[in-house]
Amino acid sequence: QQVGIGGLLHDVGKTQIDPMIIFKQGELTDDEYQEVRRHSVLGAEIATKHGLPDIVVEICRSHHERLDGSGYPDGLKGADLGRAARIAAIADVYDALTSERVYSRSRHHLDALSVIATQIEGFDPAAFGALLDIVLRNDQLIVNFCSKHFDGALRDRIVEAARKAAKAVPAHRRIAHKPPEDREIEAGMAP
Repeated sequence: QQVGIGGLLHDVGKTQIDPMIIFKQGELTDDEYQEVRRHSVLGAEIATKHGLPDIVVEICRSHHERLDGSGYPDGLKGADLGRAARIAAIADVYDALTSERVYSRSRHHLDALSVIATQIEGFDPAAFGALLDIVLRNDQLIVNFCSKHFDGALRDRIVEAARKAAKAVPAHRRIAHKPPEDREIEAGMAP
């Protein structure tokens, strides 16, 4: 439940950034980009000020961190990045890619998964496996997708994480949606 609240509030710090920057349709200047990057620290300050749980504060502050240390605001790496922030990071990127934004059009969900796959070194493979289970909902589609994008141990780790996620959520608790068909993947809808 706390992770869900953190997911809902992860970008609350953007309320403290000039709306002209947040809703700018063109490319941001370097100064504007640096200003937008402040939202994660500002969000953590807001969550702390309002007495929200530590997990919510962590998600607000660290949802742009990456496992390889390339994220912000703190450049956290590996074990320094908490599980909740790892989940929020991958969910935030998937949401950004599949949602219509003033600065970009929404992408097909398979395209979004492929983009994340190309950046997997920054993301938790277990969180990505869980996302695959949520989106694809079919073991063979997950295996096919992973075989197309990953090799060896990493492929096996992500497939296993997806299978574990599938077992963790009873069928009656799953969100209903139509998973993509294998022919969508075969037809190249996901690069």
